[in-house]
Amino acid sequence: MEYEAPQVELIGDVAEITLGDGSLKQDGN
Repeated sequence: MEYEAPQVELIGDVAEITLGDGSLKQDGN
């Protein structure tokens, strides 16, 4: 099983999830 868990950092009200491929998802909800 080759799976990298995404790293989640809480910055203020925004949770930035950085995926292993280098893409960035921002969820400010």
